[in-house]
Amino acid sequence: MLTGDKKETAINIGYSSHILHRSTEVLTINAENEEDCFQSLAVHLNEMNLKNSLEDSAHSSWNNLDTLLTSVVSVTRPFIPLVGRQGRQPVNKGSSKAIVFEGSILNYCLKPKVKETFLSLIGKCDSVICCRATPLQKANLVKAVKKHFKAVSLAVGDGANDVSMIQVANVGVGLSGNEGQQAAQSSDFAMGRFMFLKKLLLVHGHWCYARLASILLYFYYKNLAFALLLFWYQLLNGFSGSTAVDSINLMGFNLIFTSVPIIVVGVLDQDL
Repeated sequence: MLTGDKKETAINIGYSSHILHRSTEVLTINAENEEDCFQSLAVHLNEMNLKNSLEDSAHSSWNNLDTLLTSVVSVTRPFIPLVGRQGRQPVNKGSSKAIVFEGSILNYCLKPKVKETFLSLIGKCDSVICCRATPLQKANLVKAVKKHFKAVSLAVGDGANDVSMIQVANVGVGLSGNEGQQAAQSSDFAMGRFMFLKKLLLVHGHWCYARLASILLYFYYKNLAFALLLFWYQLLNGFSGSTAVDSINLMGFNLIFTSVPIIVVGVLDQDL
């Protein structure tokens, strides 16, 4: 979450929007210069790597014990018929983690020396909150995350200060409301409330993906069939160079005959 609010307000918004939970371990980054920022990030990253390695080791040990107990039970079942597996519980993989920092810290985090450590740390967190961020900082952070993780990014904003972030992201969603129409006019999709985002992603996003897949296959097989038609025609006329289709039908093939069906499918196809 990238916001221009102060840290306390941003954390409260995180709890109210369920980005943060009561069990979430919140990491706060505070630094006065680039070196302090790098040291703070490195300490948090090393602690997180150590904790994850210990949890993975404990989980692996429990799996080995589970396998051993299963083997023992299967061997001794004729003699101990009451032995069961109800008492075993999975290993707790730990609470979720979140990182909170201000825009002034982000200036240090995007420096070449600190950038790799910073992106590695936020990649291990479940939630990231950046407060007191300027529009340029929001855009730079989205651009850095896209490049480092090679991921498709979605940006949602409701004001003029979110325009840069929306334009940098792969998919931009703008909200029209009290903050004005700048975000909605600069976005790929515009809507009136945040509550519509779920339907946009899960319903309309799925429809868009399915329609694009159908269109790609349609154009591929259409052009393949047309090319094979010309190929077989040349075999039959001895490669004389005569046209297989007159000019009117040739223009109408792409403009009328094969465009209307895919337009109808693209607009009306709903597989859910």
